[in-house]
Formats: sequence, structure tokens, C-alpha cells
Amino acid sequence: MRRAVFALCVVASPALSQDTAEADKGYITTFLEENLSGAGRVITIDGFEGALSAEATIASLTIADDVGVWLRMEDLTLDWSRSALLAGRVDITELSAGLIAIDRLPNTDPDGPTPEATPFALPDLPVSIDIETLAATRIELGAPILGEAVAVGLNGAVSLDGGAGSAQVSAARLDDGQTGQFDIDAAFSNETRQLDLSLILNEGPGGIAARLLDLPGLPSVGLEIVGSGPLAGFGADLRLQTDGAPRLTGRFDMTTGAADAETPNAQTFALDLSGDVTALFLPDYRDFFGPEVSLETHVTRFPSGAVDLERLHLSARTLDLTGTAQIGAEGWPSAFDLSGTLGDGTGAPVRLPLSGDPTTVTGGTLSLFFDAARGDEWGLTADLRGLSRPTLSVDTVRLSGGGIIETGEGTALGRLTADLAYDAQGVSLADQGMQQALGDGLSGVLSLRHAEGEPTFIDELTLDGPGIALSARAEIAGADEDFAIDSSVNLAARDMGRFASLLGQDIGGAADVTIVSRVIPTSGAIRAFVTGDTADLRVGFAQVDPLLDGAGQLSVMAVRDADGVRLDGLSITTPRAEITGSLSLTSAETNADIRMALADIADIDARLEGPAVLTATARRAASGLGRIEAELQSGADRVTVLADLPDTETGAPIRADIAASLTDLRRLAGVTGQDLSGAITATLSGTLSEDFSTFDMALSAETRSLQSGIAVIDPLLRGAGRVSTRISRAASGRIDLPEIEIVTPAASLSATLSTSAEGAGTGRFDARLADVALLAPDFSGPASATGSAQRGADGVWTITADGTGPGGTTMALSGTATEDPVLNLSATGSAPLGLLNGMLAPRRLGGIARYDLRLSGPPALASLSGTVTTDAAQLSAPTLGQSINQIAATVDLSNGSARIDLAAAPETGGQLALRGTVGLSAPFNAALTAEAVNFVQRDRQLYETTISGALGINGPLAGGARIDGRLTLGETNLRVPSSDFGTLGALPEVAHVGAPAAVRQTLDRAGLTLQGTEPATGGSGGPAYPLDIVVEAPSRIFIRGRGLDAELGGSLRLTGTTALVIPQGQFNLIRGRLSILQQRFDLTEGYAAIQGDFVPYVRLLASTRAATGTLINVIIEGVVTEPEVSFTSSPEMPQDEILAQLIFGRDLSEISPFQAVQLAGAISTLAGRGGAGFVDNLRAGIGLDDLDVTTDADGNAAVRAGKYISENVYTDLTVTGTGETRIDLNLDLTPDITAKGGVSSDGETSLGIFFERDY
Repeated sequence: MRRAVFALCVVASPALSQDTAEADKGYITTFLEENLSGAGRVITIDGFEGALSAEATIASLTIADDVGVWLRMEDLTLDWSRSALLAGRVDITELSAGLIAIDRLPNTDPDGPTPEATPFALPDLPVSIDIETLAATRIELGAPILGEAVAVGLNGAVSLDGGAGSAQVSAARLDDGQTGQFDIDAAFSNETRQLDLSLILNEGPGGIAARLLDLPGLPSVGLEIVGSGPLAGFGADLRLQTDGAPRLTGRFDMTTGAADAETPNAQTFALDLSGDVTALFLPDYRDFFGPEVSLETHVTRFPSGAVDLERLHLSARTLDLTGTAQIGAEGWPSAFDLSGTLGDGTGAPVRLPLSGDPTTVTGGTLSLFFDAARGDEWGLTADLRGLSRPTLSVDTVRLSGGGIIETGEGTALGRLTADLAYDAQGVSLADQGMQQALGDGLSGVLSLRHAEGEPTFIDELTLDGPGIALSARAEIAGADEDFAIDSSVNLAARDMGRFASLLGQDIGGAADVTIVSRVIPTSGAIRAFVTGDTADLRVGFAQVDPLLDGAGQLSVMAVRDADGVRLDGLSITTPRAEITGSLSLTSAETNADIRMALADIADIDARLEGPAVLTATARRAASGLGRIEAELQSGADRVTVLADLPDTETGAPIRADIAASLTDLRRLAGVTGQDLSGAITATLSGTLSEDFSTFDMALSAETRSLQSGIAVIDPLLRGAGRVSTRISRAASGRIDLPEIEIVTPAASLSATLSTSAEGAGTGRFDARLADVALLAPDFSGPASATGSAQRGADGVWTITADGTGPGGTTMALSGTATEDPVLNLSATGSAPLGLLNGMLAPRRLGGIARYDLRLSGPPALASLSGTVTTDAAQLSAPTLGQSINQIAATVDLSNGSARIDLAAAPETGGQLALRGTVGLSAPFNAALTAEAVNFVQRDRQLYETTISGALGINGPLAGGARIDGRLTLGETNLRVPSSDFGTLGALPEVAHVGAPAAVRQTLDRAGLTLQGTEPATGGSGGPAYPLDIVVEAPSRIFIRGRGLDAELGGSLRLTGTTALVIPQGQFNLIRGRLSILQQRFDLTEGYAAIQGDFVPYVRLLASTRAATGTLINVIIEGVVTEPEVSFTSSPEMPQDEILAQLIFGRDLSEISPFQAVQLAGAISTLAGRGGAGFVDNLRAGIGLDDLDVTTDADGNAAVRAGKYISENVYTDLTVTGTGETRIDLNLDLTPDITAKGGVSSDGETSLGIFFERDY
């Protein structure tokens, strides 16, 4: 009926009036567009002319889909015979187009193929079609179609008449530099079923076919398919060549006829190809194929849908595959047999023709078989040997097994089972982490079964490897249940450390996890219950690992359904922690809860201790509205956080409240590194934006007996204190601190700060200290400071501050500061130096320091200049044994250095000075000179001396500065003290238990440990300074005590470093004697040297001959604080016998009781318990260097007194019991040469030059 209406319209059209031509033209265009367009197809026609003539033209025709225009045709011409339509013919003389542009293929949604086979036939149209000339000047195909833009020209003819048709079409490439020709000549008749086909393609190098096939070198390609015959026995010859050489030749045959009496319409297809295809592949793949490849296949398809693959044979150099198969109409196989080999038979690696990284194998086999006529069992064996890739190599892979196939033809139900085992050995992976995890071997089994109309069951799936075992079971439903999968999976890892490298995390321990789940693939719904056990699990996080120690249990239910995603019943339990929680995610809201109970919070942070519980909840709607609550509690301490989240669309801020109650801050001492104590309660509340760009927060806190561990601050924090402040930031950038208040009984601070978006700002502070004595016990009275700052629109701050305090403390600060920052500040004032005594103890300073400083430039020491002066300041230090008075110092600061000019007068006499420069920044380079003039240094129990000279300190004070110079000692007296124990013996060392801070400080100042011992001297950890100091004392170094009276002289040199001093040289004996029980023995040799601890070491020797004729040596040796006395004799005798002969001139057995008492007293004197003696005390009282009662040459009593009258001149006077006198004078010309002269009352004189040197 539709065809009849169309014919009537066409026949009637010539009768229409020419006056309505324009209307007819619009009508026809609209008619064609509406009837040719359809779903997903829109046709637009422009410039349609000649609709009522024998030649119609169209300027432009486009076809679009849902995406847009994909085909455009221009300059269309249709030259046809309208009268031929009346005879039922479409007779077209010319159908041509100037341009056909196909940018891409259209988006289509074609219907699927019908299950029934349909024989080939040309359409049977109600009219015949004859197109004498079919031409397109230029056809442009877009790059998405063939991978590159292509232009061709087309010519041909087409005819379709009464079920018979023919076509002759020729196309040639028009692209510059490209050649290509495609010719097709085809004819077919529905009546005779005769098909004649000739298809010839020839392309030059780099053509479309070579590129699409990715042929190496993109050679020229030639393809011919030529055949003729009825469809029931149609055959065609195929030939493919590249670069003019044949590659593949073969034949395709299609036969339609009776395979047997029951299948009259079976179709048989046969394909036989062979040739040398190596040129079609990359050179690396050519060894795989070899010079001859063949493919032979023969397939019969029956009208019932059954298929019989009678033969399949694929052969190449390293591949041989042969097989047959019979598949029933229901899709169940009745038989199959597939076998093949891979490899060249020599075991050499063969590269497989796979893309990507090279893959080689040395061999492989395949055997798959089943024959229902012989039984229902099927089998499979396969192996692959020598598999190798850059990231993987496997020695052998094996797959074997089989099962049962019960064919489901007709009313019978099919059934399939499979029991397979796989094994891979010699696995080597480039990824060491994966290698460690999987080991060098994996194996497992797969057991499944399926019956037609029933679910598929996986009864067993396992994976076994070193340290890991996986097992699973599953049931897979059919389409009526949306292919639901019910499974149970168990993973056991005996050593999680095997996965450490793979995961890049230091994990360890063992885990056994089971997952029971149901999954709906079509909807994505999941319901999984996870349970597991762990043992000493480690995940590589120091804060988490201790919580997982020991045996642990894990359980959680994970659900994804139409209501959203949920984690229910989360529970993780170990001996160290218990974690529970839940999570719910929906499109409307999110809810989360968690509780973590810790046996000891030290597991997370070793600086804390005690049990702790953390709880948190979060609720948030899709709009953003919600709340977060959290609490951390440990003992009596608690911290809570509450946040109200706003609706995101409103832009409202977050409301936050944080509260903390800490009853004992000592628990936080390890975290802060300070010796904290006391208690604090604090709240922080207010609003803030999500990006923190705006906020308005208030802080309020109360403290009780707060201690920070900082000695300067702690006195200010005692008692009850409070802190309050508020800070806000507006969207404009304005920041306000309307109040900052800190108040304690001892001090207070209040301040404000406000800034505006325009740049202006103001600030002030007011600080007050109730009594300076809290920080400086030497002073009392309040101290205060006030200040303000104003910021102008130019960004410059104007700053002023003033302060006053007791003891003449004043401070005035003024100037400007920019935000670059560049400072221009000046500060003047004065302060008592005693304010520093709290930090300098046990040293003490006195006096006033005045300063006038300026800071110009960036905040750096190089920008600091000015002067600091002191006048009549004092310093006392226990190590000095005296105070340093009248300290006058001037320190000039400029250009990053300080110039020092200091002079002082020690209490005991002399002068000290220090002059030079020191850098103010690291490494603090110095050029200093320290001078001493007759500086008296004494230890009332050990020594007294005067020092003169100068030391230079040059270089970095941070380490490496050189200390050198020369010091001269004046008269020096070393006292050999009495022993430090009495009749009760040595006092035991006292160990201090639970010593308070004050006791510890005193012990530290005394150089003692809590055990009462001196600290270990393992070397200082501070910087070391090289030394080169010469200490000179030509004479007048006296050693006295315990019967000794000796004079020494000489020089020594201190080298090495301050960390390891190396003394060189010694002071040698000039003269001396040893007195025991009114007997005096002249010292004949001796010296004093300095050792590592700087206590002098002495060795003195007195030789004499006893009345018995025994030669006796008295040796005094050791550190001067504890010298030891020993006796030697010739012949050898016991010590007490030597002493008896020395003093009494007789054997020990012959002395009287009174002499024994005298002997004990002598021993006491030598041991250091006899005191200095009467004569020694008298000598010191009248100011002599030597005073002694002796005998002259005739045995008469005599008194000798000696005195240094200058540095190198010594004189002594001797008066005998008969009234005779003698004066001797010694002049030290050099350290080794002495001139001696004397005169007596009887006129006797003497004069001599002596050379003396000790070895």
C-alpha cells in the first residue's frame, strides 16, 4: 500500500502548477528529510533543485546521530528517467557527488542477530535499478575510521533487476605521495544462485592495509580473491603478497547440501591456507613461524544449530595444533579432541608472537579430550616449560585433571564437573618483594560442578605457597538469581614478614582470616562477614605495633545494599588494646562510632603512661549538617572535643568546644621535655570556617601550683593562676585579640592587639612582677613594664615600651618596624648585674650595667650597635677562691661583633684585663688578649702564687680557637697537707636517695654525683681549643710540710687541647732538706711536674749515712696532696729498721721506749698527721723563705735563715752557738749557672761559679 501511494504521488506530480514550484520544492525536501530520518539518524537537505525535472541537484546533504554530523555530501547530481518509473524501472544515467566526507562511523544500536540461520539473497525490490554511472570526485574518510585521514575517488556502475544484480566499482587514493587501487566486479542471481566475484587490492608502501595489519616496514600489499560458481558449491582462490612476493595462497570452499538423510540443508566451510608469512611479522617473531605456515579447517553447520569441526590443523615451525569437536544444538559437546606441541624440540628458547616485553618458552604440550560415545569422562593435561619474561621466569607450569560431562541434548539435563590441579615450580620474580611473598613454588586445586538449570558450585579452590595458604568455596547462581555468588574464603599467613618488601612496610607476625560473603554482581550488593586471628602482628607503625602484640581477634560485618554501605560490629581485641566501632554511609548521611581502650598509653607514646580510653562519634548529613564528639580519658585526666558542622549551603561556620582537665602535669613531662608539675583546666570554644580563613575563638584556663621546669619562670607560676584570651579573624583579614590576660599571685600580664584589612593596627601590653626577689633574691620590690604599638596604613609599626624595677632598673624602648621586616629600634637603660645571680649560681655578680643600644635593619645581630658599660662591678666564684673587684668594662657593638675592654682588681692583689673583639654569630670568631699582673691565686690548703703574663685567644669560640701565651709565676708556696683522715680512718662516701632539686644542684656545683663520687671523666663533649702556653718560674717554688722544706725552679709548656692537655717540662730542685725528730737531711735531687689533673707530682730524694754506716735514701714521691714516703738502704733492711737507724743510729731492737714514741711521731709527721711544726710556723711568722736549726762542721748548734732579696738573688745567714756568723749569697746567672760567694765573722771568704743540671 505504501509503495502504491508513493507511485501515485510521483505520477501525479507533473500536473502540479508551475506557480507552486517553490511550495512543492519545500514540501519534497521536508518529505524526504522526515521519511529518511529515524531514531538516532537526522538527515538535512539544503539546496534541493530540479525535483520536477530529469536532473535533480542537491547542494548539501548531511546525516547526524546523537553526537553530531558524521556524513556530509556536496554537489549531488541525479540524472534519471522519470518515465521509466511507469515501467517499474529506476533508470539513472548518472548519480554523482563532488564531495563525500565521512568524519567517523555513526553511533548505532543494531539489533542482535536472530538465532536462526538465513540464506544469502539479494533484496527483491518492486522496481529494477540501473545506475549507468556512479561517481564521487572525492571521498574523505576521517582518521577515526582507518587510523589516518584518507581521500579516494570512486567510479562504477550498479544494476539490480528481478533478483539479479551486478556491480563494478573502482576506487583510487588521491592522497599526495600515496598509491592504492581497489577494484571489485561482482554479480549474483537469486534464480540461478550463481555468484561471480573478483576483488583486487593493490597498495604502495605505507598503505592502509599494511598499517592496519602492522606489517614490519609497511611494505606494498596485493590481495586477490577470485571465485565463481553456485552458492551450493562456491569456491574462491586467495592470494596475498607483499613487496611483490607471495605470502599466503589458498582456497575457500562453501558447500550447501545434505550431510546425511536427516540434514538436507547443512552448510560446510573449508579453508586451506599456506605460505611463508615470516615477512608479515617482526624479525624477532620469525623463528616462531618459520618459512612455512599452514592452516586447514573443515566445519559443518547443521540447521539445528549443531556444529561439527571435522578437522583443525595449524602448523608452524614451533607450533603444531590438531583437533576435532562436535557441539550439539543445545551447546553441549558430544566430543572434542585437541592436542598440540610448542617448541622446536631442542629445548632452545622460542619467542612467542606476543606484544610487549619479550616472552620465551622452551617447550609445552596440550591434550584436551572427551568422547561421549566412550563415556562421560573428559581430561586435560598441559604443561609449559622455561617460561621467561623480563620480570618473571618459571621453570615448569603444569595443569592436569578432568571430570564428567553429561550432555544435555533433548529433554536430558547436562552436567559438568571439573577437578584440576595446578603447579608452578622454579618461580623467579624481578620484584624482590613479590618473590619474598610467593616463594619459588605455588600449587593448588580447583574443583567445580555445574548442572543445567542449577547453580555452579566451586567445591574447592586452593593456593599453597611458602608461608601462605588460601582456600575457598563458592556457589554461583544463575540469571534468575542475578548470578549471586556465595563464598567462603580463608587466608592463612604463617609469616606476614614475607610480604614486607611487597607492601613496602615492615610487617610481621601471623594471621588467619576468613571471609564469608554474598555478592550480587548485577547490582554490586555485598554482604561479607570477616573474622580472623592474629599472633604478634606488626604493621610497621611504631604507635600501632605494640597494640597488636600477642594473640588478637578481628571481626566485622561489611554490607553494601540499597540502603548504603555499613560496617557493623567492628571488633579488634589484643592483650594491649580493644577497639570497637561501626560505620554507615548512605546518600543521605554518614555515621561513625569508635571506641579504643588501651592497657597502657605508653604503647603509643613511651613518654606517657597509664591506661587510656578514646571514644568518638561522627554524624553528618548530605547537606553537611552534623556533629563530631570525641573524648580521651586517662586516669583522672580528660580531654573532650565537640564540633557542630553546619549546612554547607548556608556557609555558616563550625562551632567547636574543646575542654581539658589535667590533674597532674608530671605525666606530660616526658612529652614536653620539661619538668612539669601542677594541674590545669582549660576550655577553647568558638567558631571557625572549614578552611580556617575566619575564626572567633576564646581560651580560658586555670592553673594550680604550676611548674614548668624552667627556674626563671617557675617562681612566677606558683599558686592559683588564670589565663584568658580571645582571638578572631574576619573575612576581610582583620585580626583582633581584644584581651589577653595572665594572672598569678606573683605576676600579671594583660595585652590587646587589633589589625584591619586596610593595614592599620594597634596593640598594647602591661606586665607587672609583684616582687623581683622571686627571681633575684638580692633585690626586692615590684617591677613593671608597659608598651604599645601602632601600625600605619603604610605597614610601619611605631613601638614604645618602658619599664622600671628595684636596684636602679630602667628600660626605654622606641622605634619603628616594618613587616619586611626592617627594624629601627633604640633601647636605653640600666640594670643591676645581680639580677643574673639566679642563673649564674654559685657565682655572683654585683654592680650596675648601663646600655644604649640600637637595632637598625633586619632582625639580625649584624644590625645591632651600641654600648654596654659597667663601673665598679664585682664577681665572686668558688673556683677563684676570691672576688674580682672594681670591674670596669665597656662593650661596643657594631657590624656583628663586640669590642671588649675590661679591667679588674682581684681581692688578693694584682690586676686583670681582657681586651679584643668577638663575633656575635657562629662560629664567634675572637681576637682577645687576657693579661694578668701579679695576680694572686691561692688555695688556702694547698698553694699560693702570683701570676703575671698574657694569653691570646684567637679563632672561633665555638671550637678551635687557639690559646697561647706566656705566664710567669712569682713566689709560689706548695703545702703538702696533712692527710684527710684521722684516727677513725676515711669517711665513707654518702649516697643520696630521693634527693630534692636543691640538693642535686649543690652536688652538681661541688662536682659530685648522687653516689657522692666525682663524675666520670670520660672527656668533655664540648668544643676543644688548641693550647700553647709557657709557664715560667726560674726559682722560688717552695714545697713545705710533713718535714719538707724544698725550693724548685724551672719552666713548663702546656700543649695539646683543652680536652687533652699535654704538659711538657718540670720544676727541678734547687735546694732543700727533710726534718725528722730534730734531724735534718739535705735533699740531693728532685722535681715537680704537672700531670693530667693539674695537681703537681713531686719526687724528692735525700741521701745520708747513718751512724751505723748504712747508706740510707729517703724518697718522697706522689701527687703533692698525698705524697708517699719510702726508705731504701744499702744493705737492704725493713722500712722501720731503716728509720730507726736513720734517727737514732742503732737497730730497732736497741731503742728505748721514749725513742719508740719519737719514732712513732716521726712516722706520723711523714704520713701527714704531724702538722707544720714549730720552726716552720716561726719561719712563716717572720716572713723568711728558710729558717732552720742545724749543726756546724764541729757539731755545734747553729741557726740558719734565708731570704730572696730579688728574683734571682738569694742570701742566708748562719749563727753558731759560739757566736760566729757567716753570710752566703747565691746569684742565678742562668737556669743552669749560679755564682756563689760568702764571708764569715773571722774573715774567711769564698767565691765560685757552679754549673748544675738535673737529669
